[in-house]
Amino acid sequence: MLERLTVTDLAVVGQASLEFGPGLTIVSGETGAGKSLLLGAIGLIAGERGSGGLVRSGAKRARVEAVFVPDDPAGINALLQTLGLRELAEEWLIIRREIGADGRSRAFVGDEQVLIATLRTLGPVLIDLHGQSEGQQLLKPGRQRDCLDELAKLFDKRSRLAELVATERSLTERLNAHRAERERIAEQRDFYTHQLEEIDRAELRPGEDQSLRKERALMLQSEQVSESVQTLLRSLEDSEGSAAADVASASDALARLAALDPDLKPLYEMLEAARIEIVEVARTVRVRFDDLDFRPERRDEVEARLDLLARFKRKYGESLEDVLDYGERLRRQLDADATGEGDERALSDEREAVRSDAAGLADGIGRLRERAAKKLSRAVEKELPSLGMKGARFAVEVRTTVDPDGWYHREGRPTRLSGGGAEEVTFLLAANPGQPPGPLARVASGGELSRVMLAIKSNLAETTPSDVMVFDEVDSGVGGRTARAVGARIQRIASTRQVVAITHLASVACLGDRHYRVDKETKDGRSHVQVELLSEESRIGEIARLLSGGEKERTARAHARELLATSGGGSRE
Repeated sequence: MLERLTVTDLAVVGQASLEFGPGLTIVSGETGAGKSLLLGAIGLIAGERGSGGLVRSGAKRARVEAVFVPDDPAGINALLQTLGLRELAEEWLIIRREIGADGRSRAFVGDEQVLIATLRTLGPVLIDLHGQSEGQQLLKPGRQRDCLDELAKLFDKRSRLAELVATERSLTERLNAHRAERERIAEQRDFYTHQLEEIDRAELRPGEDQSLRKERALMLQSEQVSESVQTLLRSLEDSEGSAAADVASASDALARLAALDPDLKPLYEMLEAARIEIVEVARTVRVRFDDLDFRPERRDEVEARLDLLARFKRKYGESLEDVLDYGERLRRQLDADATGEGDERALSDEREAVRSDAAGLADGIGRLRERAAKKLSRAVEKELPSLGMKGARFAVEVRTTVDPDGWYHREGRPTRLSGGGAEEVTFLLAANPGQPPGPLARVASGGELSRVMLAIKSNLAETTPSDVMVFDEVDSGVGGRTARAVGARIQRIASTRQVVAITHLASVACLGDRHYRVDKETKDGRSHVQVELLSEESRIGEIARLLSGGEKERTARAHARELLATSGGGSRE
């Protein structure tokens, strides 16, 4: 149950506090006085979107706080635990919402700051909102299906079906892409095979072109290279006066001196190291240039190989590494194509398993919708006479659509299936006897729509109870006997649960257990909203105003007293 609602600096509401209790609480006031702002405040507690434009001019932030005494504390504690919040320390659950002038929004459950999404989860459990716009929403087929699914408790199954349908689509996309790739490779197989064989035959080596270019550069200077090599080898090692021979002779002499004077041993070691390095230089040069082939035939071979490598780079990549990488990609593609049939079969089997699960779930949802449609049709039609629609007929049509390309079949025919299921739901109404039923969106007047919505919500309230139901002028567009019937239905709901009704009809207002009036006045060029809990006498005046537009008219006040006396409503302060 909603115990208290406090609103601060929300639009034209500077400060307002409403105390609630069991049964029916009425909120009335002049048009434009700010009644629906209270509904908006409750909506903010339930997680509806807020903006900086809602903050009262000159204020830093708007603040709404609601105090609940949950009807089902164990259920609320279980939900709080699921949301990672602390359980109720007392019997109260306090929810606070703040919206800054900059549009930033904060929410609190108790003293813990939470995401706005958390309020959207708690909201439906605590508050069932029925605003003026909901009747228009009810005209949309998607909302009609939601109402039916709410009655049949299908939302968990729908979520699972949506996951399966999304998975099936993803697998189909992957399978189609896999098949397209295999077809592309199959069409190009001979060409790819030829390219790979050509690359393999060439026996390319990374960096080979750079080595060949160096070799060619040496060949172009073969005489100079040969002469320089011979001169170098003679100087280092190949003659009697070579560096190696002279250093060896000096090293022997120094060895003899070191035997007499040990302090010279380091010098000997340095000279011996120099001799070894000279020998190593000579050996390396000899090996390097002994392998170099200066024959004209070798020069032709180098030029031909360089031409071949240049051609490969023009065809397959900027460098030999790129050419080799391309060859590996060809190899992987051809190998993958060879094993692709197995991969394709695995994807296909996985998709068939998902389709089987989705089909079974969609079939089950369809059966439950058909059953719920019959139940809702009977219940609403039974309710309509008491709402002033004697002889009206109401039906819920559940149908499927053929999809020639669809994989899902219902009763042997391909049927369109989405994440929400296979069925489309349409509410049908024949408001008067002798008329054929037609879609609610086409045949219902504003008053008829309000009453049908009330009948539907009355039935949904029994299957999805929340702590408080809030009606915002659901009696709009009706009057007289019909208005009294609508009020009686709201009062009947309030006999088993807490209800808040914003109304402009005296025949509804007189039924409340407590009655608030919302007034707006202008002071110093600024609008102010006040919310007053009415006493018995003040309530007579307010109901008189609703009857005639003037709360002091004697006849209207007498009628107001009569309405209060016969309605069973009474002011509780």
